[in-house]
Amino acid sequence: MKIMIYVSVISAVIAVVLPTYFYLKSRKFKTLTATIMANTSVVEVTEPVPELKISYKGEEIGELYILTFQIKNTGTMDIPSKHFVSPLQVRTHARILDAKIIDKDPKHLDIAIDKKESDKITFTKSLFKTGESITVKLVLLSNPTIDFSLNRIRDLKSIVVTEPYRRVFPKLAVAIAIIGVLIGAYSVYTVYKPRRNLSVTFTSVTPLIDTEKVREDLSVKHKGIDIKELFALKCVIMNTGNTPIRPSDYVEPLLFRTSGRILEATTGGLPKAGIGLRLQTTDQHTLQIGRPLVNPGEAFSITLLLSDSPDVKVLPPRITGLKRLQVKFLK
Repeated sequence: MKIMIYVSVISAVIAVVLPTYFYLKSRKFKTLTATIMANTSVVEVTEPVPELKISYKGEEIGELYILTFQIKNTGTMDIPSKHFVSPLQVRTHARILDAKIIDKDPKHLDIAIDKKESDKITFTKSLFKTGESITVKLVLLSNPTIDFSLNRIRDLKSIVVTEPYRRVFPKLAVAIAIIGVLIGAYSVYTVYKPRRNLSVTFTSVTPLIDTEKVREDLSVKHKGIDIKELFALKCVIMNTGNTPIRPSDYVEPLLFRTSGRILEATTGGLPKAGIGLRLQTTDQHTLQIGRPLVNPGEAFSITLLLSDSPDVKVLPPRITGLKRLQVKFLK
C-alpha cells in the first residue's frame, strides 16, 4: 500500500513538472536586458575652490561620470536587423563626451556605434542573436539616467533595465558615528567627575577624482600646479567631557599636519556658542584650529580638501584641565 502511495505522488509530480518544463522551453519571446555595470563619479567637487581648474580633453568641467552598461539578448528568439523599426538607441539625459563599445560577445558581433549626439547614442542595425551582448562605456558631464524608451523593435514591448549600481558615500556611517559619540558624552557626564575631554573623529575620506579611468584626458590644476589626486577628508570635533572648553583655556591650539597640500578648509555644524573658531593654514600642510568655545556635548565638523594624499596627523593642543584627547579614524 505504501509503495502505491509513493508511486502516485511521484507520478503526480512528474505530471506537473514535465509539462511545465516543456512549456517553458517551447516559449518564443524577444527580450533585451540592459545591465548597469558601473556608474562612477570620476570628478566630484561640490564646493567651489579658488583657482582649481579641472578639464577633460581641454574643456573645463565641474563633474565627470563614467557609465558602463551591457545590452544582452536574454530572450529565446534572435532579433534580425529588419525587426529594428528604428536603430537601437540609448538616451542618458546627460551630455556625452565620449562613447565606445569596450566588449562584444561574440567578438565578431557586427554592431557598432553609428552616431553620438549630445545625450544620445545610436547603434547600427544588425542581427542580434540569443545570448549575444555588447558592453558600452560612456564618459558624461553629469550623473546620467539611462533611457531606452525611444526604441521600436518588432514584438518587443520594452528593454528591461536592471537596478543601477550607485556609489554610496558614508553619510549613514557618519550619522551613526555622531550619535554614538553623543551617547558616549552623556555617559561620561553622568558617571565621571567633572573634567575636560575632547575627541577628534575622522568620519570619511572621499576620493574626488579617479584619474585611473581617464588618465590621458583629465587635467586638474590648482593655482597652475598639476594635481594627480584630490580628497575630501571630514572630521567631527566634540567636547566629550562635562566641562566647557573656553577660548581662554587654550595655551596652544589644535593642529592638523597633512601629507598632502591643503587646498581648502571649511567648517560645519557649529555649536551655538561657537565663539573663537578660526581655521588658519600656517603652511600648505598645517591647519590651525583656533580656540573655539565648545560646551559639553557640542560638536563641529571640519572638511579638508587635500591634494595627493589624505594622510593626517593630529598634534594635541595644550588646554588647561584637559584630561584626554581621543583621536579616531572610522574605516
